[in-house]
Amino acid sequence: MNTVNDWIELKNGSCTAEFLQLPTNQDRYGISSLRMTAQRLRLSLRYILKLNDNNDLRNIWKLSAYNNIPLDSLIEREPTKSLAILALQSEQLTMTVDFISSLTIQGKLFSVVNEAFDGATIRKWSSVVSNLLPDMLF
Repeated sequence: MNTVNDWIELKNGSCTAEFLQLPTNQDRYGISSLRMTAQRLRLSLRYILKLNDNNDLRNIWKLSAYNNIPLDSLIEREPTKSLAILALQSEQLTMTVDFISSLTIQGKLFSVVNEAFDGATIRKWSSVVSNLLPDMLF
């Protein structure tokens, strides 16, 4: 993360990972973390195991259910894999926003910006800034 902090000129400890994960309509880059990507891939795998025609693979799903309760609950709750993935992404975004909002300084700034401007304005600003950054950074 220190390299990313240097690249976008932020101090260490700036919660860079969380800010990068926010979608562009919330003042950031929309870059999924490796953990978030791994969870989505694991959810897809769990879905394949559960609905597989092969009994052995379905048994693997049952035997490993104890270690995958959060993902399996999404699979049980949502009728399709794509809806389960959307629900997981929504949960991940909620966790990120809650974490950032809990920060003393960055959380207040984040909340004020999101209350003062609509998503379209923030997205437009983010696009303009992203187009300017490569010239300044390289």
